[in-house]
Amino acid sequence: MKDSLRLCLSLYACEPNRGSEPGVGWAWALGMAKRHETWVITRANNREVIEAELDRRAVPPADRPHFVWVDLPRWVVRLKKRGAVPVGLYYFLWQFAARRAWDRTGTRADVIHHVTFCSYVLPGAWWHRKEKVVLGPLGGTAVCARPFLAEFPPFCRFVEWKRGIGRRLWFLDPFFLRSRASADALLFVDRDSASRMGDRGRDVSLMLDVAVPGKLLDDSFGMARRRRRQFVWAGTLAGHKAGGVALRAFAQAFGRDQDQPRFVMFGKGPDRARLERLAAKLGVSANVSFRGNVPQTELWAAIRDSLGFVFTSVRDTCGSVSVEALACGTPLVCFKHQGVGEVVDGTCGIAVKPGTYHDAVSGFASAMRRLAGDPELANRLGAAGRKRAIDMFTWEHKFDKADEIYRNVLSPRGHTA
Repeated sequence: MKDSLRLCLSLYACEPNRGSEPGVGWAWALGMAKRHETWVITRANNREVIEAELDRRAVPPADRPHFVWVDLPRWVVRLKKRGAVPVGLYYFLWQFAARRAWDRTGTRADVIHHVTFCSYVLPGAWWHRKEKVVLGPLGGTAVCARPFLAEFPPFCRFVEWKRGIGRRLWFLDPFFLRSRASADALLFVDRDSASRMGDRGRDVSLMLDVAVPGKLLDDSFGMARRRRRQFVWAGTLAGHKAGGVALRAFAQAFGRDQDQPRFVMFGKGPDRARLERLAAKLGVSANVSFRGNVPQTELWAAIRDSLGFVFTSVRDTCGSVSVEALACGTPLVCFKHQGVGEVVDGTCGIAVKPGTYHDAVSGFASAMRRLAGDPELANRLGAAGRKRAIDMFTWEHKFDKADEIYRNVLSPRGHTA
């Protein structure tokens, strides 16, 4: 039974049967509509596919959100599709259009929650509202540490360095500061961001921006398995994912031994040719395969049967695949930083301190050697990881936490310090 809370979700990205941000928005829209009387502000561009999916699923009227469809004028949309209007600028302007559209409905919600595309750079324009305002999970704060700029081509290295400077100067961003001051609760994806960018006058909580897909909750993913002697890596083949760290660690761990495990890299991107040359230079090409993009279920099957999932991203909000790997029952080998640092602990994976480039490569190499030399360790960590994913990172767990935050900001006692 729904409670009496009236909720408005700002979901710029909301589309069924999509991954990344659109899928996140869709999950929030359907999940919260089952709990509260819910309005969703989203792009009119997705109206047809959303309404078709609601009908296909036969979602009862009582569990459907009320939609407020918003887009900028058609000529602006056309310019955006042609690349003449950057997505960031369009999204910035859309925030003000969303606010005006909501006010025109004449509807009064108890809570407005700005969710998707919720970088701290553009956290909505919900200032000075009578409704309570919740922002987050706020991401976009991750910075590539200087030693790992070597993973980028020269020009991209400069762009990444410049981006890092901007992120470190967040306290000069008037848009964020105004949004933060007007919010009743702030959600951050990691502890470092929360401690640096939180506000003592607001509720500050941690919440990942991703969750375990429903299909991975099936019991078959939790069954004992015979692991293949392989490691899996997945992501965009680009500098910020640091595939070079993974390949160097694999080569350091197992050398040129033909009996070494397999290393399978999923994904595509501009760095593929460079990474293939690096694998050849390191002498591990025979045991490294590049698989490109594959259906999600095929990726999950490969992760599920591996000794470990290697996640070397040096600048990422979190990475949905890190949570998916835990849900697949596979140990996570990753850096102990940013959002993924909230995903892993000693019970379910091996976290490597970033440190220097050399130290990072050695840390990942040591972790892979441990797992390859002790399959039972891989089984123990994998089982604990699946339990952690189901206990802490499902959509229902996320919605329970959101409900707690809504109740807190609406309670008579007000904010907590």
